[in-house]
Amino acid sequence: MIYRVSKYLWVLFILIMLMQVCGCQESSSPVFIPSEVKEEPLLLNQESRPIEPKDADAATDIDGDLGLESLIKTDSGEGKVLSQDNYCNLWVTTDFGRNVIYQDKVLVHPGEKMIEVMRRNLQIETAYGGGFIKAINGQDSAYTDNNLFSRQRKDWFCWVNGILSAEGAANYSVTAEEVIWWDYHDWSGSYFTPAVVGAFPKPFIRGYGGSKVGTLIMYGEGQEDSAQQLKKSLTKQGINKVSILPYQDDLLNNRDQITLVVGQWTSLSRFSNLKSLLDRGNKAGLFARLQQNQVEALAVNGQVTTIYDQNSGAIMATATGMGDAFPLWLVLGMNETGLKNAVKVFIENPEQLKMSAGSLVTLEKVIRLPE
Repeated sequence: MIYRVSKYLWVLFILIMLMQVCGCQESSSPVFIPSEVKEEPLLLNQESRPIEPKDADAATDIDGDLGLESLIKTDSGEGKVLSQDNYCNLWVTTDFGRNVIYQDKVLVHPGEKMIEVMRRNLQIETAYGGGFIKAINGQDSAYTDNNLFSRQRKDWFCWVNGILSAEGAANYSVTAEEVIWWDYHDWSGSYFTPAVVGAFPKPFIRGYGGSKVGTLIMYGEGQEDSAQQLKKSLTKQGINKVSILPYQDDLLNNRDQITLVVGQWTSLSRFSNLKSLLDRGNKAGLFARLQQNQVEALAVNGQVTTIYDQNSGAIMATATGMGDAFPLWLVLGMNETGLKNAVKVFIENPEQLKMSAGSLVTLEKVIRLPE
């Protein structure tokens, strides 16, 4: 009797298990998906594709030509042309733009945080509660080796329109037409680089966080004509609020608008505030030093890498700190020839500044800084 009951129970157990297995495909029970890996609707640039490093010098213009091929799919399945009203430029590079990991025009939703834009287009890892990006596409913030004397500290840094972001990726709201530039580089000798020239002309057009401020051009002795040329060039870019003054050293540290200084170092070097700033070199994110009859290119750690002659000039930018809406730009030459060449690059060939912290201009070429 006991045997028969046990046999029936065993058969019943098997039937129940079979019902569960067969019914699992029809189950209507909700499935929990962690928020970090929850799938989102496929948007522009979210499609899977290999991302190969490439030379920054082959990069296209900042805004480029959208063309009719730049389409996104609406909910109805119809194509919609991507306009300047809903995209930003997203760049990811290493070593101050020398190697390009990713660059594209990507969709931005109103009020969207930077981390959401990053997550939709790249593979990222976060830390400190999710607000700090510590790795992009597998490149992690770390020391290069265990040797205390030779190792480098490499991290990810983000500039918004050429200005070092003062907010974490989880807090900064991206707006249309901005340039969001992430770069992975050594900062063991330079602390940080508060402003760069590589997103020109966005700092003058968009500012930081969408703050559109005016521009003041201050010129050195005998360089009013150069200042007028720079003003005309900026005006053509749609930057209308531009004023010009002879150089005033007290205004250098009390800026209430973007300030651009143009002139020969032989005449400007007598001003203490400007000279003190240039003497700080890499500590201020300035990777060229003008000395008497030569221009010295600097590495990230401030060491002189190459010395160029007096016919050289430099285009550089700096700021008082992160999120400074009033960065300082410098267009300098050791002599008239060096200044003329630097002004010419700024006006006629600004694409040569793209994805650079700064640029050193010689008679033959434009050199990326830091060298």
